[in-house]
Amino acid sequence: NSFCTLLPHSPSIMSVPKLHYYDMGGRAFAARLAFVVGGVEFEDIRYKDGAAIDAAMEKNPKLFPCQTVPTLEVGDVVISQSRAIAFYAARVAKLMPEDALKLAEIDEVVATIDDLVDPLMGTMGKENLAEARAEWVEKTAKPMLARIAAIYARASPEGPFLHGEKPSAADFMLAGIIAYVGSGTLDHVPQDLVMANYPRLAAAFGALMANPAVAAFAAKHPTF
Repeated sequence: NSFCTLLPHSPSIMSVPKLHYYDMGGRAFAARLAFVVGGVEFEDIRYKDGAAIDAAMEKNPKLFPCQTVPTLEVGDVVISQSRAIAFYAARVAKLMPEDALKLAEIDEVVATIDDLVDPLMGTMGKENLAEARAEWVEKTAKPMLARIAAIYARASPEGPFLHGEKPSAADFMLAGIIAYVGSGTLDHVPQDLVMANYPRLAAAFGALMANPAVAAFAAKHPTF
């Protein structure tokens, strides 16, 4: 984004990453999941509400170059954009493949997630929210989820993850969306939309959440 402030930097690979976000999963879900699954130490800085984030931005604007969250501090570098943060977390956790085709499949899944989520954001504030959300479920969510499930089936029929036994950024990003849909915070969207209708995707989500480290983290942070 052109309005983001970019700062000179000399990052240290020894720095403990510091993740800034609300005390909820949301756009930080995938990054937290990657760090936890990969056993990567990180500082999980949580803000209770928008007022707390506004105060943090006023106190140290360099930590929020786009005036949004999440952001990730790595040494004296600040990374914005949730996808970039999630991909960084997956890479330092050594949970990204080197194979070019597998990387393309990860990008394919994440781009399809964007095609799923962007129209959902467009329903916010609609006068007839119930109608807008019903249309999103039928015309966007179901086709896009079916497409993602097909990519998963093609890439690894046995699963549980996109590329077999080892999760990647695609699985973490997908898990964030499944958790969001299942949270009950989306009016007029069935909470079981994914889990009841797309068994391949439900299996990937279930395998991640059953990971002992993830289960322990979720016990401390129920909203992740």
